Formats: sequence, structure tokens, C-alpha cells
Amino acid sequence: FILSIQKYAHKLEDITVFINLACGVVSGKKNLLIKADMAIKMAKSSGKALVVYNNSLDRKEAIIKNMEGIILINNAIQNDNIVPYFQPIYDLDLKKTTKYETLVRIIDENGSVISPVDFLDISHKAKLYPYITRTMIEKTFEFFKDKEFEFSINLSIEDIVDKQMHDFIIERLSRYSNSSRVVFEILETEKIEDYIGLNHFIKKLKSYGSKVAIDDFGKGYSNFAHILELDIDYLKIDASLVKNILTDKNSSKIVQTIVVFAQNLDIKTIAEYVENKEVLESLEAMGVDFIQGYYIGKPQSKLI
Repeated sequence: FILSIQKYAHKLEDITVFINLACGVVSGKKNLLIKADMAIKMAKSSGKALVVYNNSLDRKEAIIKNMEGIILINNAIQNDNIVPYFQPIYDLDLKKTTKYETLVRIIDENGSVISPVDFLDISHKAKLYPYITRTMIEKTFEFFKDKEFEFSINLSIEDIVDKQMHDFIIERLSRYSNSSRVVFEILETEKIEDYIGLNHFIKKLKSYGSKVAIDDFGKGYSNFAHILELDIDYLKIDASLVKNILTDKNSSKIVQTIVVFAQNLDIKTIAEYVENKEVLESLEAMGVDFIQGYYIGKPQSKLI
């Protein structure tokens, strides 16, 4: 049947159109939609007209995890249980907390707090990630509207290249009076390809008084040259470097290089994953401006 449809030529005025079909077949009683979707994707990627689901397409554990993740996110959306948690950022010069990073959490039906490691990846696959970003922006702006602290919100490259998300962010910046206290942290620096487009986006944000940080700097192959093209305010030094500065000379040297580089460009530095006093003192001696980590405070639903 499928092959007969694909062979048939459809006439649209002077144009001949052929229709290609991909079919996924599944039997049983449980998780049928998820399994059928997997079979269809396999058919499309392999160029086959028909794929019948079997356990070899994926591990059962992965199916269950994906299904549970999608259910978790959908329930959180329906029950308004996507919430911001706030982690303090400590000013080493002023010796006090002056900023907070906003981090997404889901509260499940049992009241447990779910970390993004358990749902963020599947939110991308299920096309639910933009809703999470919009919710975080809306709730964070509202939370900090009458507070004096600077606050940061994470954006991925996916957010930045999304025209609808771009318009949503600008609309919220126009609506709220606290736009000059928001810092947008841009994630996944190693995946940035369009630096011209990114720079245009940054300039638009800064026209509202907002600040911009590059997150996880020093991870992978961070490009120092590209930073020169961007009008940013903060470099957040990657946790993998910070946690090893007392035991690994190379990590210590890289952190020091980042600090000097940032100072020469009048960019402030924030070190993540500060777990004890010794690491704090080492970073302070290097000239780091701000620190963040469990030694200062864990993410919580209220400010500390």
C-alpha cells in the first residue's frame, strides 16, 4: 500500500508531485505513542517506508526514562510547578552577596524538587524547552521586581536563534522596570557559530540596560578571540577548572590566564563551584571578582 502511494504521481497544475511515506508500527498495550514515534524516526533516518518497533531500537530503560521525563514536564506545565531557585553570588571586594543566579527546578506531584539534569535534555527532544525558558523569565522578573539584587537568567543558543523567544525577551524587558538588573548568561559557548547574530542580540539586550555573561568559560575550546567581538560584562569560569585549582597546576594557570584576560578587557569574572575557604582565598588572590558555590550557598526557593 505504501509503495503504491509513493509510485503515484500527483498533478498540481503543471507540477508533478510524488509523496513519500514513513510508517512506524508497534503492538502491545504500553507506551505505544512513544514507541511508534521511535519507529517512525528510524524509518525516516534509514530511508525505509516501514519500520516495525522492536526492543533493539532502543533500550527499555531509555524509553521509560524518556516517557517519565515527558510526563514530569507536562505535569509541571499543567500544575505550574516549573519554579526558579536562587543561588547567591558573592562579591569578593564588598564581602557580601550582591547577585543571584536563577536555576530551574520542577516540583513533582510528591513535592520533591527535581534538578534539571533529570529533565532538561528530554525537554529539548520533546520540544518543551522553550516553555521552560519563558516560564523562568516571567517568574524571575516578577520575583525580583521589588528587590535590589542583580539576577541572572540562563539562555541557550537555541533560545537566542529562536525569533519568537527573542521577541518574548524584548517584550518582557520593555514591560519590567528591573531590566537594568538582569544578567543573561549565555550557555554552550562551544556551539556558538553565528557571532555576528549573537553580537546583534547582545546589543539589543544592552540597549535596555541588561548585562551579559558567557557561562562555562574555559571549558572545551573556549575562543578568546571571539570574546573580543562581544560586548559582554562577565566571564563565568567553568566549574571543572575552579574545583581543581588547588591540586592541578594547569587548572590554576588557566584560571589565572582568564582573570588577566578579563581584567585587560574590563570584564568581571565569576568563579563557580567554590566549595571551601581555601578555594575562595586562592581565587581572591588571583583577582577573581565574584564567587559562587555551595561554600557561599546552595540554590534555594528563597533568598538567603
